[in-house]
Amino acid sequence: MLKRLIQYKSIIRFHHFTAIPLDNRSLIKVHGDDTSKFLQGLITNDIENFKNTNAIYSMLLNARGRILYDMIIYNHQLNKSSYLIEISQNAVADFMRILGTYKLRKQVNIEDVTEAYRIWSILACQKEVHSNTNDLRDSLNFKTRQGLIIGQSDPRHPSLGVR
Repeated sequence: MLKRLIQYKSIIRFHHFTAIPLDNRSLIKVHGDDTSKFLQGLITNDIENFKNTNAIYSMLLNARGRILYDMIIYNHQLNKSSYLIEISQNAVADFMRILGTYKLRKQVNIEDVTEAYRIWSILACQKEVHSNTNDLRDSLNFKTRQGLIIGQSDPRHPSLGVR
């Protein structure tokens, strides 16, 4: 359990894990009736993978197949028509412009919700590197005044902790 809290600048260290704020990342909320079909046509990963997990790692490519953006997509509120896309803060304006270009007449809403959420990376301490990220997530108290915080294992690799 959590025994002590030590704060060094912006990194917070608990007894068993470290929480690092990812201030260089932003969240875009994409929701609406056609959202799954809309994203399926744009990203490199299969949107159907949300049947097995709540987060996927994906990329957006240009017409020549070169990577424009990499992103982590979260199934927001476990709803098939609502997703949170984590992307570099520097790319938000251009990324939203590209999504707006491909939106056309689809029933999709795109909004920057970075101010409503704060992204953290939570990692196990060195001696516990091999700990299960589910145990790590479960051992954290994800309660705030507003309710439950979203906690999802990093879809790229288990050793990258929980976001």
